Amino acid sequence: MVCQQAHTNADSGRRRRDEFYREKRQLISALFNTHASNFPVTFVFADGRSIQLELFACKATGTFQSFGISSATTGTTTTTRAPVCSLQWIAIGTTVAGVTNNSSTDTSRLNTPRDVFLDTVNTLVVADTTNNRIQRWTIGAIQGATVAGQADGGVGTDATQLSGPEGVAVDPNGNIYVADTVNNRVQLWPLGATQGTTITGLGLNSPTGIAYDANLNRLFVADTGNNQVIQYTLSNPVVSAVVAGTNAAVPPNPLNAPTGIFYDAPSDSLIIANRDANNIIQWFLATNTFLVLAGDPAGTAGTALNRLSAPRGVTLDSNRNIIVADTGNHRIILFAFGSPTDGTKTGRIIAGTGAAGNDD
Repeated sequence: MVCQQAHTNADSGRRRRDEFYREKRQLISALFNTHASNFPVTFVFADGRSIQLELFACKATGTFQSFGISSATTGTTTTTRAPVCSLQWIAIGTTVAGVTNNSSTDTSRLNTPRDVFLDTVNTLVVADTTNNRIQRWTIGAIQGATVAGQADGGVGTDATQLSGPEGVAVDPNGNIYVADTVNNRVQLWPLGATQGTTITGLGLNSPTGIAYDANLNRLFVADTGNNQVIQYTLSNPVVSAVVAGTNAAVPPNPLNAPTGIFYDAPSDSLIIANRDANNIIQWFLATNTFLVLAGDPAGTAGTALNRLSAPRGVTLDSNRNIIVADTGNHRIILFAFGSPTDGTKTGRIIAGTGAAGNDD
């Protein structure tokens, strides 16, 4: 009899607990306003009370502006400051293509890769420069597949060959555009093709970086040796024009061996890794004007966080932070987009240590 009573009391307790949690689950709904600059999130309770959290974006400096919580019933607001952003880059990288300190023409190896493109089907397309080929790597695979050039690393000038390619881009249809650097030409390799066709080769001098604009079907090529960027409108016939730099000496031309380029559609501008000027330039195509986004406007190299040394690559992330391959300093550095543009903007190292090495 005692045991039965204990069992009954336990059942009663579980029922009360279950009813309590069912009630709690019905208390709350969430409203997200993604159009506001500070991204407020409002929780509304069944009894009419509401609580609003104001979530502020992580800054490139690694800090939050603030994190606010307000209650509509009391009208009070509490705000706390976070000294560092809780979202941090992992300091130790993971090899996703090739083998550390082991170069060859084997399909599992790379040799001096100079550019990489993540295509629409989530595979890496790599300019395997010293192997004179372009490799496609499915993420997680231990081997790549040759999609342009010769798998055995053969070098040459005919349509099936490449020589020291340093830039690659892929359009939404899977067509591959290659800056065939030593051959001073740009090659188009259609999806699945065994040879390329020359888009242009006249007047180029060591082309490196390459970027594709899917909206207007334009290709941008860093004509590195000529200190300029050329735009190719991929119509029939192809129309070309110099859109950044002047093929002139430095100065007055602000470009000095432009290498990596990124097309920013919202501003219709090019973000340029200005290698020998040790800075990053934004070039506005409509007005033919430019800003120095990072590094020294005067071109001085350095190791401080507001300086760069021979940057070869640049991109923007989804928050429009500028991510730079600071080659001479053996590091990847992140800068907030926008002002200041006077050389005082400091970045944050997100990969590398500043010293060369297999673990850099």
